[in-house]
Amino acid sequence: MTVAINAEDPREEDGVALIADLDAHLSEMYEAQYNFFLGADVLAGDDTVFLVARDGLGKAVGCVALRDHGDFGEIKRMFVRESARRQGVAAELLEAAHRVARALGLLHVRLETGDRQTGAIALYQRAGYRPCDAFADYPADSPHNRFFDIHLPPPGADEPAKPGFLTKLLTMLGLAH
Repeated sequence: MTVAINAEDPREEDGVALIADLDAHLSEMYEAQYNFFLGADVLAGDDTVFLVARDGLGKAVGCVALRDHGDFGEIKRMFVRESARRQGVAAELLEAAHRVARALGLLHVRLETGDRQTGAIALYQRAGYRPCDAFADYPADSPHNRFFDIHLPPPGADEPAKPGFLTKLLTMLGLAH
């Protein structure tokens, strides 16, 4: 599925609806004491960027937030509606959050997820996340919460090297390999 991902105000109608859907989904999976919900007002704070994925018709199909903790970024409120799952939307949202983190200079990114969210855990591990200790105000002794982090390359580090003058000249002369 092709989506457009942009920063939006989580207090707008689509943001509120996505957050409500995520809260309902997690409430079905976990007891209240193991859920760490952030509402739209917190997600609209100066330390957070809220991203929304929209399908080709403009329908909001997913969201993710990146919260700036100063020395690291935190992935928050990652959610894709059932109708858009298993179509690459979550991976695109995660990559968009990584682009925001890198633009903000936050090369260390952490997240918390639940042990019953096996699809999310697999996504994070495919993206390079590794298990880590509890952080921020999360309880370290939770039976369900799982913590992951990743160290992102600096902006431009994963882009192919641009050919220098000599490489260009050799290519023009047909001498480059």
